Amino acid sequence: MSSSRTLRTAALGVALIALGGCGAQVTGAPSVSGGSGAASSALASFDPCTVLSDAELQALGFRPETRDPIDELGQEGCGFLALRDSPVLGVRLEKDLEETVADYAARSETFDSFQENEVNGRPGAALKVVDDGVECTQLVNAGSGTVAVGWQYDRPGPDDPCAEALRVMQMIESALPAVGD
Repeated sequence: MSSSRTLRTAALGVALIALGGCGAQVTGAPSVSGGSGAASSALASFDPCTVLSDAELQALGFRPETRDPIDELGQEGCGFLALRDSPVLGVRLEKDLEETVADYAARSETFDSFQENEVNGRPGAALKVVDDGVECTQLVNAGSGTVAVGWQYDRPGPDDPCAEALRVMQMIESALPAVGD
């Protein structure tokens, strides 16, 4: 992998980490807030690393063998690199057990772009930490929190990264825990 591709992969990770950290203040001892134990466990048992089969990942243009587990700032999931010589850099699928779309909307001014939407009737939003035509994250409410799909090109791509993130979210939405479960 070239060093510039490695740096851009790291940038996707930083962008998605920023989603969980924007405007957050960490003080005191860790605790789980909001929702019941059952609500938390429904999303807690959801595995973003296996929600797409290897065949689905390959059909989307990603290499299953590049599966890279993520556990950063309360977000857990996996990243996957695109096929070599693709304008797509990678995709990340993550879950956040506590933050909802409403929480992100409350701090929407911290993003370059934030557009609320729905995915199969489920509250969601497309957001860009930096509006550069390279990256976009689609998130939806799931269980007690959210699930996010981050799509990134290695340069402004031939397609809208938000449309691509939405397409992946539409593929996995039926496997997500119901809101409030």
